[in-house]
Amino acid sequence: SNSNSNNSKKKVVPVRQYLDESVVPCLREAMKELVKVRPEDPHEFLAKYLMKHNPNQQQQHQQQQQQQTTTGQKMSSILENNNASERAAEKSNDKATEVEERKGEEEVQEEKKNEGEA
Repeated sequence: SNSNSNNSKKKVVPVRQYLDESVVPCLREAMKELVKVRPEDPHEFLAKYLMKHNPNQQQQHQQQQQQQTTTGQKMSSILENNNASERAAEKSNDKATEVEERKGEEEVQEEKKNEGEA
């Protein structure tokens, strides 16, 4: 069955070592907090504490935050590049418009000059 194959793939360690490495540190902190707070429903308190302070979830959360930060930085960089490209295109268009306007002015002046000669 799947559960047997999953268990056989994991490294087998003594129970005490497994507990000491996996849950005891967090449980110890939870018990300290439980004694300080002395809630009406200690089971619910412990459950919430353990879920909130689950090192595996905190690690996943940190990884997600890092991925979001990296994605955000990439998006900012892309937007900055797009903005720079747009500004360059606008400058180019402005120069082209300026050149066209000059040509138009020169043509008008040339026509006036030709009209004056005629």
